[in-house]
Amino acid sequence: MAALSDAVADPNALTLRLREWPDVQLVQMRFRGAGACDVAPIAFHAVSTFTGSSSYLSEESDNYRHPLRLPADSTLIRNAGTGARYAWTEPHEASMTCLDPALVRRAAGEIGLAHPDRVEVERSFDERDLVCEHLVRALEAEANLEPHDAQPFVIQSIASALAVRLLARYTTLGARPRRVPGGLDPRALRRVRAYIEENVGAAISLEDLASVAGVSRFHFARQFRASTGESPMGYLLRSRIERGKVRLRERDVSVSRIATELGFADQSHFTRTFRRLVGTSPKRFAERRHDDTDT
Repeated sequence: MAALSDAVADPNALTLRLREWPDVQLVQMRFRGAGACDVAPIAFHAVSTFTGSSSYLSEESDNYRHPLRLPADSTLIRNAGTGARYAWTEPHEASMTCLDPALVRRAAGEIGLAHPDRVEVERSFDERDLVCEHLVRALEAEANLEPHDAQPFVIQSIASALAVRLLARYTTLGARPRRVPGGLDPRALRRVRAYIEENVGAAISLEDLASVAGVSRFHFARQFRASTGESPMGYLLRSRIERGKVRLRERDVSVSRIATELGFADQSHFTRTFRRLVGTSPKRFAERRHDDTDT
């Protein structure tokens, strides 16, 4: 994991703590200020939890980078052998639990999945998994204890529980996430959310989103609302404001420029929408964030 620290331009922006046991590693990370780094592919399945700040991840797929916004308190699931570029704008903490694929294959065989050697963990970035979060916290708590005779058994139990959780929720051969009655297929919903994040400042129509989801425009709006509790255009607007909040944390970026980048008609339109959804003006939001950073 030293490569992760080495990839950060400012070495003071990130501190790491690594604990290793058979089949599992725990990497506890503390991010300061703002920064970015390229994460090399690792040979483990990764379960990462984040607290304290939203951040951005860019993944390579078919030679194209897909930017993904990770909400605060989110859970990121990644398959072995994948890398990414990670960027953050505020101090926060994260824990990455790395599971040996052999452990996941053994768990797949023990619970009776067909073809355990062909199990692949699917990426997930747009939801919070409380089960994984609690298991990672349990691993963190054990890592903070002095070594004791029962510790190897405790660590193995937690790692096995995480492996089974991945098999139940995030594998191509495990149980699939349940579809909300009347809602979109989970994969279609992920495609739509990723498309919005990638094109958040562009002119996106309902027809565009329905096409990405692979359903008719007539059914899309109703299915999207059933899955998310809000309209597609409402979700798009909120995504633009969330991206605007990230941009406002950067110094020397004007409100008018952000408004243009995010597809608003003008600065006034952006300011009115921002105030309605956030409760304060963009200027005041930026001033408060910069004051917090300086203290």
